[in-house]
Amino acid sequence: MWRGALLVQVFNRTASVESNFKKIRSSLFAKVLDWRPQAEDVAEAQEGDDRGMYTISQKLSSNNLTKETGKCLKEILEEPDCIIEKLWLGTNQLGAHGTQDLWRSLERNKTLIGLYLYDNNVTDEGTHEMVEYLQKNTSLKELHLCGNTFGDEGLTNIQKLKHNKKELEVVLRIVENSELFRFVEEKIFELKRTRKNYQQEYLNSLLGTVLKDLEMKDCNKCPQITEESIDKLIQMIKEELKHERQEE
Repeated sequence: MWRGALLVQVFNRTASVESNFKKIRSSLFAKVLDWRPQAEDVAEAQEGDDRGMYTISQKLSSNNLTKETGKCLKEILEEPDCIIEKLWLGTNQLGAHGTQDLWRSLERNKTLIGLYLYDNNVTDEGTHEMVEYLQKNTSLKELHLCGNTFGDEGLTNIQKLKHNKKELEVVLRIVENSELFRFVEEKIFELKRTRKNYQQEYLNSLLGTVLKDLEMKDCNKCPQITEESIDKLIQMIKEELKHERQEE
């Protein structure tokens, strides 16, 4: 398994080191960061891949990634030998500029099918080039943008993307995707056991973001998700936040 501490160290080096990423092919880059395919990744690897490589998921959520990291990721995703199919970047600080670099990379990338950018401080500015570049992409099937702050301009651009790329599932709220909702639900259930593994400030911020998302009523709720299950999850999060405040 890749080591989170190593990722933070590598991704926050000087600009001169970051420029060297241009010379590293994604397959070698995976080895540099100790990104090793897990059992489930190997099981899902495409049979008969003529490149002789596994197509794998990279999970970089909660790793203090910033807009500078966006430049590095752009170089990786644009590599002809890129083997990444799913890229999890949730709960970081890529912001508008880091996200724009990702949009640009997808004009050339031909392998990525899932990009998860929830809770990344992405604003309207981050959607300015989104439609232009993603219209040229032929591989992406799923894009998660939950937990970001969009105004009228950003929401208009997202709706335009949905209209122009009907084969692309753009998830703007947790309740729009049943798999995502179940994942969040499981994580909240686990908090009684895993709470001690999180920094309190980080956990409070994350729970607040999820709660705000769930309480928004103006969205296209997945039919498989009941109002009762949403209300139950909201109550659980409020109880967790209350517990955290009492611990302070």
